[in-house]
Parts: sequence; structure tokens; C-alpha cells
Amino acid sequence: MTTKTDTHARRCLSKVGGEEGVDAEGREYVTAGIHAPSIFAWAVAHGWHKPDTDRIANVIASCWGLPHEVAVEIVTKKRPYEVDPADQAVIVRY
Repeated sequence: MTTKTDTHARRCLSKVGGEEGVDAEGREYVTAGIHAPSIFAWAVAHGWHKPDTDRIANVIASCWGLPHEVAVEIVTKKRPYEVDPADQAVIVRY
């Protein structure tokens, strides 16, 4: 359900295969495949642990380009998300 404050909806797709590149600061990187629903479930299962909340939220925010505040709300169970059964995309409304 979308409320007045929900101005964005992001489809967080699983990332299949790897990717190589160079970030904006010139650092080389390599990524592996990521199953979005599994990572979101892991984040919510472990985000309650206060010392780890910020780091876990960083994983969600950086992988899918979400605002950090939204990622914190997800891992602390203050913002729900949905999984589209058709393509296993995680849908976040914010």
C-alpha cells in the first residue's frame, strides 16, 4: 500500500553473475551474484543487533542505491518490503 510519503518505489533485482569496474575514486572492484530476497531477509534477521545495524544497512543501501535512512528502516523492521514472485525483485517504497 502506498501512502502520501511514498514518493519512490525501487525494484531491487538480484544481480546475476559478476561485474568488474573502477569506482569514482579509482578503486577497482569485483562483485559476485546476489539474490536480493535472501540478502534482504539476512539484513532484517540481523539488523536488530545495534552495533551491526549501520553496517548491514550500508550493504542494502550500496548494493541497490537506496538512501541510507531507508535501508536502516528496513533492517530495523520499521519499513516493510515486498518480494515480487514473478522475478524475485525486492520492492521498497519510500
